[in-house]
Amino acid sequence: MSAVKAFDMWTGQTSSTFRGHYEYVNCCWFSSQDQSFLQELYTGSNDRQILVWSPSKSIVTEDEGSMKGQRPTLDCDYWSD
Repeated sequence: MSAVKAFDMWTGQTSSTFRGHYEYVNCCWFSSQDQSFLQELYTGSNDRQILVWSPSKSIVTEDEGSMKGQRPTLDCDYWSD
């Protein structure tokens, strides 16, 4: 139970899994500010860590035609599955 799962409200399918804690996750809080597009999920665990999760930010390249509709992300999570 050291992972947090997000589910699709309509299908009930798992849409995302957040891994990073080493102990049981015992609390979470979602923050969405209307004025900006800032969305963050805060999770707390018995490992005494508070992790902040936010969606990837897309960057626009000068040559969008070569990317064929794909945009690279600025922040990537390389330490979890």
